[in-house]
Amino acid sequence: MSPYRCPECLSTLTNIAEYFRCNQCAKDYPIISGVPVFSRNRDFYYGEVSKKSMREILARASLSGWRRALFEHADSSGTTYFYDYAASESRAGFKFLLDHFQNGSVLDYGCGMGAITASLARNFATVFATDLTIERVQFTRARVAEEKLRNVTVFCSGDTPHIPLADNTVNVIVINGVLEWIPEFSLGEPRSAQLKFLKELRRVLIDGGLLFVGIENRFGYGNLLGQKEGHTGLRFSALLPRKVATIYSRLVRGKPYRTYTYSRFGYRSLLKAAGFPVADFWGLIQNYRKMEKAVRLSDKTSIRGLFSNRTVAKRVRNIVLRPSMPYIVGSFGIVAGRSHIESYVTKLKKYIVATYLKGEELEISQYLIPGTTATVQVHLSNSKNKYLVKLPLSQSMENLLSAAVNNIEHLETSRGVSLKSFLIPRPIAWDKYQGQTFLLEPTIAGQTLDKLADAPDVKRMFPRLCEYLVLLCNQTREPRGTWGEVLAGCAKRYGEALIEQFGDRGFPHIQLEQTIRAIIEYLKKLPDGNGFHCCIHGDFWHGNIMAAGKELRLTGVLDWDKSEESVPFLDLLHFLVVHQEIVGGMTRGHSVVAMHMALCLESPDTELIRTYAKQIGVPNKIIPTFVLIYWIRQCLVIIRLNGSRSAVENAVCEPLRYFHDFVGRVSMNL
Repeated sequence: MSPYRCPECLSTLTNIAEYFRCNQCAKDYPIISGVPVFSRNRDFYYGEVSKKSMREILARASLSGWRRALFEHADSSGTTYFYDYAASESRAGFKFLLDHFQNGSVLDYGCGMGAITASLARNFATVFATDLTIERVQFTRARVAEEKLRNVTVFCSGDTPHIPLADNTVNVIVINGVLEWIPEFSLGEPRSAQLKFLKELRRVLIDGGLLFVGIENRFGYGNLLGQKEGHTGLRFSALLPRKVATIYSRLVRGKPYRTYTYSRFGYRSLLKAAGFPVADFWGLIQNYRKMEKAVRLSDKTSIRGLFSNRTVAKRVRNIVLRPSMPYIVGSFGIVAGRSHIESYVTKLKKYIVATYLKGEELEISQYLIPGTTATVQVHLSNSKNKYLVKLPLSQSMENLLSAAVNNIEHLETSRGVSLKSFLIPRPIAWDKYQGQTFLLEPTIAGQTLDKLADAPDVKRMFPRLCEYLVLLCNQTREPRGTWGEVLAGCAKRYGEALIEQFGDRGFPHIQLEQTIRAIIEYLKKLPDGNGFHCCIHGDFWHGNIMAAGKELRLTGVLDWDKSEESVPFLDLLHFLVVHQEIVGGMTRGHSVVAMHMALCLESPDTELIRTYAKQIGVPNKIIPTFVLIYWIRQCLVIIRLNGSRSAVENAVCEPLRYFHDFVGRVSMNL
């Protein structure tokens, strides 16, 4: 039986070949490219790119897949903004604040490009996804089909009196950046239009169901500071009395002000009137479109965890900010319902405490979505202990966390590495709860170097970091032949993968292939010596290194998902290259070339690298050859991380001619 109802009269529909027909009012609703269309205005378009560009992306997606289509658009436009927005499942970082995982159903109303839809489909039994722009719905359909998410049903709707679903259909409804736009497509007073819409959502929800609203705070600090409002492009319009804001908007934009947002109290009143008497408010930072943190605004512990107390000035600032945060946060994430709400993350905490932590009393102190990692990090703490729970938002991120767990186990059991000596957090649990995978670890004291220290302080740590990498190398080294054999084999392994991926992205790869072949032949001719492999971290940079105290005591090394057996120097070179980017603003390619030239000239700046070489027993004369391996591997990492055309070109093409000429010159002299 069809789940759909007539969006005009809510009567049942009959599926007749390529359309649905209402049994009551005899209206027909077409199925276009597999998408049922229940909207009145079938030419409506809203999007971050033009309609023409969106249709080009759709055409590419049908030929080469949705992700490749977004890549190609990023390459042609010169920016990854739309790719980052459309592809990242981090936008669904709020989902662990919901309930009804595994067996429940959810409606993603205003699904856009399907990033949130795809993530929800990994946790709910059934997902309905709808948007008023048919091209976006078609992209979502292509996306979930390609990812084999067979529990997703998509349809186009949004400008009719009713959602085309029966009463009491879903457990959860998500409206992210939708409620404020409802008056733009409705007649009458804006708040009344929003109230009517919320009541319609309530009709579709089952008893005990939840509504998630991601939306701006009318009195958010951005508005208070005079930033342009995203809906109108006007300053201070949200703060003004509604009638004054309408006059202001008519004078500047030629149209009334209708995209109403509210304060925390205003939303609570609106939701209560719509049949949602219970509302749990979270502050979403940066905002609901790009979450980095979620702070429960009724929880002082959660608010406290938002602020740093490292300096006296910050302590004074926090005296003012902490009590005002519930009222001036920029965006809200509101979980609303008819009765008490217990989120998935709260239930998960209880499961972890009962199963792994011997009944410890713990509070959720932080809820983070760091960077573009597609992982939610939940901090659990009490006066004695602190723990970190990592919740992957995508299958690819789950694979990376699994790789990290396996690599750490391999280091300890197969290579005899002491996790304590190497400051590697030992996983407490790698498990599933209600179908969601999670990793439980002890929390490491301190902060990552990219947040904690300025450039001079980091430079002061160079010798300690070098000692760490020397110890890792010497404890895990294994003979593999001569240095020529070892380095040539490594260049071949990374180089062949890079050439393949480079070609897949549509870059011209003839010169790259020629250069890598030349590098391999050059490395084969290196003088004999006892070459070896060792364990490398694989992503050794400031953001994965923890330190604490004024002396910057090294406290932990995180994220071992890219760890592998390879040649030495790669971790140290990576740290120094990234440091040069941070300090000097160099591109990755420029930094690599500068590093190679400095090593060839035995510049004083390379003393740390020569010290490392001496302590692991590598001759000075072959040190520069490791930069060749580092360059090839880093190019491969960047292209696998879906870097933009400019990022790939900076990493690959900028050094390409230099290394091609260098290998040509030295090969003639061998």
